[in-house]
Amino acid sequence: MQILVTGSQGYLGSHLVEALLASGHGVHGLSRSPIGLLPASVTQ
Repeated sequence: MQILVTGSQGYLGSHLVEALLASGHGVHGLSRSPIGLLPASVTQ
């Protein structure tokens, strides 16, 4: 499943992204800051 996470670079959002990726989901991240520490598999 493809999932959009808003606030993906924040404290909660980053943990949610990691959990979703570990579960095999595709993740698209949306955040105010263009620079972040998201896994390479997350589409920004």
